Formats: sequence, structure tokens, C-alpha cells
Amino acid sequence: ELGARGRALDVFVSSDVPRGKGVASSAALEVATARAMVDLMLRNSIVARDNARFIAHCAMLPLYCHSAENNVVGAPCGFMDQYACFWGQPGRFLALNCDLAKTSALDRAVEPFRHVT
Repeated sequence: ELGARGRALDVFVSSDVPRGKGVASSAALEVATARAMVDLMLRNSIVARDNARFIAHCAMLPLYCHSAENNVVGAPCGFMDQYACFWGQPGRFLALNCDLAKTSALDRAVEPFRHVT
């Protein structure tokens, strides 16, 4: 859709996460792949770190990942998983306004809380 052109890349993924179990695994894979591509482009000087257009596209990665999930994979999901995978930080809450697709980190750690699996 964006008119981007590039070379092909073969990627092998191995995981023991069960398919289709609703644990945001596809969003995590999409975001990890997108971040790896950004890192690859920066390390190989394909794009400069101070390129304003590139920086703007990087901030849009969660939306691009969401679009891939909906339009390529064919899974009609919302964008919350991609945003949480992209903007989330270990041990921190993430305030996500789903109406406006805006995020902000909360100014407190999650220490009084614990994750239950």
C-alpha cells in the first residue's frame, strides 16, 4: 500500500506457543519482525537514524502490523495487541486510548500487582 520496494527476506520462526489461542502471539511476532527489520536497516546504513520520514514510519509500526494481520493474514482483529507489544515495557502499565490510538506510559511501576498465568 505504501509503495515500498525492497529485496525478499526469508525468515524462520520456531515457537511452542499454540496457534490461535488468543495470547497475542501473532502481534508479538509481527512487532518483533518489524523491529528486527528496522534494526537491520539501521545497522546496514540503508536509512539514517535522523531521517524524519523513517522515524515517522517507525512510530506507525503498530498500525502497519495491524494492517498486515487484517489484510494479509485475514484475521479481523483490533489493534490493541500490536500497540501493547510495540509500546509496552516490562513491569509497567500502558494506558491505551483505543478510540484515538494514543498511548502513554503510566508513571508508576506495577510492583503491588502480579501477573497470574
